[in-house]
Amino acid sequence: MENRRQFTRILFAIDAQLIIDDQRYLVSIHDISLNGALVSHPCFGDSFIKKIGTLTFELIDNERVEMHVAVMHESENELGLRCNAMDIDSMSHLRRMIELNLGDDSQLHKELSQLTRVDHQ
Repeated sequence: MENRRQFTRILFAIDAQLIIDDQRYLVSIHDISLNGALVSHPCFGDSFIKKIGTLTFELIDNERVEMHVAVMHESENELGLRCNAMDIDSMSHLRRMIELNLGDDSQLHKELSQLTRVDHQ
């Protein structure tokens, strides 16, 4: 199967909060990119597919990241989230974290450029 991902995912294990339909769920982030995240499924038996919500988590030094997300796919154990919007502070914190993990400035700039094009299409 061909990998069609436009954004590099980095492995990232941290607890987060997912809010969908005014319900708060504790989830674990498995990996993250500038365009979304893969998280643990918070509630067995309930379907979250195509629902929108907010994913929040804190980085070192209390840097808070908040992503407005849509659930794009789900399995028994995981939800795949697409980032629909993010404030500038959250984007800066996430960008810095990804930059440190990628170790490749050119790849990060390519992905930021792609993110801008995706948002304006």
